Amino acid sequence: KKTLDTFDFDRISGVTRRDIEEYMSLSFIEQSQNLIFLGPPGVGKTHLAVSIALEAISKGLKTYFMTAQELVTSLETADGQGKL
Repeated sequence: KKTLDTFDFDRISGVTRRDIEEYMSLSFIEQSQNLIFLGPPGVGKTHLAVSIALEAISKGLKTYFMTAQELVTSLETADGQGKL
């Protein structure tokens, strides 16, 4: 179980604790926005995504997690089927 309390913010750049705390407020959902973390392996993208997903679940929301590769494959499939 990955939570924000156990995340090492010293390992990342480009996003601050304040940014992540704003995402934890789930305001991006209220604004109908997606949240995508991009970066090299091992910086904590999955940890942050799971932490935010757990917060959303605790508020009664459904979540969905996919890797960037899964997203690209899904989009390519939809495009090939004329459903993009």
